[in-house]
Amino acid sequence: MNLRHHLGSARAILAARFRGRHVPLSVTMAVAGRCNYRCAYCSLWTEPVPPLPTDELLGLIDGLARAGMQRIGFSQDEPLLRKDIGRIIDHCKQRGLYVTLGSNGALVTARLAEIRELDVLVLSLDGPREIHDRHREPGAYERVMDALAAARAAGLTVWITTVLTRFNLRHIPWLLETAARHEVRIAFQLLYHLDHEATSHPELLPDATDYQAALETVRRAQKRGAPVINSPAQIDFLKRWPDYGDPLCSNLTPDSLALRCWGGRLFLHLEPNGDVYPCSQLVGRPLNVRTHNLQAAMANAARQACPTCCLGGDYVEYNLLFGLHPGCLWNALRVTR
Repeated sequence: MNLRHHLGSARAILAARFRGRHVPLSVTMAVAGRCNYRCAYCSLWTEPVPPLPTDELLGLIDGLARAGMQRIGFSQDEPLLRKDIGRIIDHCKQRGLYVTLGSNGALVTARLAEIRELDVLVLSLDGPREIHDRHREPGAYERVMDALAAARAAGLTVWITTVLTRFNLRHIPWLLETAARHEVRIAFQLLYHLDHEATSHPELLPDATDYQAALETVRRAQKRGAPVINSPAQIDFLKRWPDYGDPLCSNLTPDSLALRCWGGRLFLHLEPNGDVYPCSQLVGRPLNVRTHNLQAAMANAARQACPTCCLGGDYVEYNLLFGLHPGCLWNALRVTR
């Protein structure tokens, strides 16, 4: 992110904290409404959603940019399934936005020319071949490694994101070494699509002590200089989570793991059909931008309240950052410079 993004974000955070103003600084969008993989820990592929047409989507991006959006991330489905994704990325860049895109890698090499303007390409990698393909499908490992090599050769900034399960905790050193070898950063997430996992793949969830030990492994590696994106504060927060089987921790007491939620106030999530939520956990009842104006939909999202954050690691990071946690502020500057 450049100086303009950082200054704009700082002004919006201060306005939100001290004047109650809501600005969609960081927005995630699911734009394809479907996925070409059937990952074991994800249920998104089970319910395809008709996406907004191109012109409506570009108009929505314009409205969010006018409202103060600085960063947009295309994720939660497989955005490269949209034939117009290159046009969408280019439009965002013309608006001066910081643009990221999350992908499983299967279509990256075929569409590399269309995504060259991305600020960050985020690739999902869960471990060596046998682990990655077990989480996703046979051949997925080869495709994502090809995508990583092609994107780096083309000069793209690439991050890796890894979902930690019972099967890949012991492969954290391999993942860290792979990230370092390819000169990319890596973020670790915990399981949080647990409605699907509980019914289809309960074997994925590690014991609490194993999760905590894995997070400590990541933290120690970070201290030694490993290219970890997660801030120390986020790692410490996740280590203290009372029930890893409950991603929203419905049994929290008010001050047991307090963290103010800025969802709907400083960040938003939009579904492919135009539903506007505070975050991708789809909390509350959304308004849709096709039946309501954008300002009303954003105001509704801001009224959805959570007592703390969730296991979706990015949102813990956001809430710590927008809460002006010093370590997270420094970490954000370090990662995005």
